[in-house]
Amino acid sequence: MNARPSNEASASFAKLEADYRSAKGSHFPGVPFHYAALARLGAGLIPDSVKVFTQAGGALDPRIQARIHDWTSERDGRFFVMYGQTEASPRMTTLQHSDFSRKVGSVGVALAGGRLSIVDEMGAPLPAEPNRRAVC
Repeated sequence: MNARPSNEASASFAKLEADYRSAKGSHFPGVPFHYAALARLGAGLIPDSVKVFTQAGGALDPRIQARIHDWTSERDGRFFVMYGQTEASPRMTTLQHSDFSRKVGSVGVALAGGRLSIVDEMGAPLPAEPNRRAVC
């Protein structure tokens, strides 16, 4: 993921990179499109000053999540997968960077003061199971 892409699709990231470098940006918030583009174009587009990466706004392929997580770990950064309503705000859950390897594909735990439950269409509780999709 460190190779610099040479195709035209990286043009918009070139401006982003310049802006981050001049501001010494440290956080990269993104939706699945952003992280899919980084996985394809090369995460070397993001300056070394960026240490925190957050993803929300929809499901991101777990293979891409794993690539981003591994890459952020290599650069002493942290990658947080979040779940919320209306893109990345307001956030309802966070999968901590340190929990990622054990819980790939999870949306994490509810934020402090929050409570989530899995229920059927009648409101009856359902057990938590891997790969169960929530419908809001």
